[in-house]
Amino acid sequence: MELTNNGESRRQDGSVDLSIDDAVDAVQFGKFQKIMMIAVGLCFMSDAMEVVLLGFLSAVLRYEWDLTTSQAAAIAGSVFGGELVGSAVLGRLGDVFGRRKIFLAAAAIICVAGAATSIVPGYKSLVLVRFIVGFGVGGLTVPYDIFAEFLPNQMRGRCLMYVNYYWTAGSMMVTLFAFFTLGLGYSWRLFVLLCSIPGLASFILCYRYVPESPRWLLAEGRANEALVILRNVADINGKISNEIFPEGCCLLEEEK
Repeated sequence: MELTNNGESRRQDGSVDLSIDDAVDAVQFGKFQKIMMIAVGLCFMSDAMEVVLLGFLSAVLRYEWDLTTSQAAAIAGSVFGGELVGSAVLGRLGDVFGRRKIFLAAAAIICVAGAATSIVPGYKSLVLVRFIVGFGVGGLTVPYDIFAEFLPNQMRGRCLMYVNYYWTAGSMMVTLFAFFTLGLGYSWRLFVLLCSIPGLASFILCYRYVPESPRWLLAEGRANEALVILRNVADINGKISNEIFPEGCCLLEEEK
């Protein structure tokens, strides 16, 4: 077996083994990564909206529910407390059960708990639901990771920066939603329900279009599954997958 200059391993029969970095670079940046950027970006947008809405929600409920200053502050504190727990738990689970499953879980938690905020009957249930929202927000490192693991080296930094623009857009959308609901006399319940929509959209896109991370699969010893996914990505990007990954091609195993 020979080692080529670009990191490929060539066998005596002429077949080539690729490292995961070389394989991702080979499929290049295209339609697949653009769809994935939207799915991940919407999750980041949801994060921004669920955090920024706290300023509006606390102000409205302090008046409507006659809350004390400490109680109003606790609404925001519950979200950040949930983030602290969620980042520790969901980040670890992403390494154990796979990136895709935790991506879906985080988006579902944010969406469901965010929408559930609109039907809470009182203060205690509101604090609990907002803690759960924060727990889901804490898992957003996992969508960020899986997106990075599908990006070619030369595009990684730029695309990860683009994802953060969704956070900015989400912050701006909260203000617009607040104006067209709270500002026009509609209920705060409609306001928080609208803010949960990006989380739902992210979940749908992830469920339909985002596969498991080939890098994670390779670390788990599931190289054949990783190769199938990379071939599908190449096809979506308009490449000829059989030329990039010919018959007998294998991915070089990575240590866990």
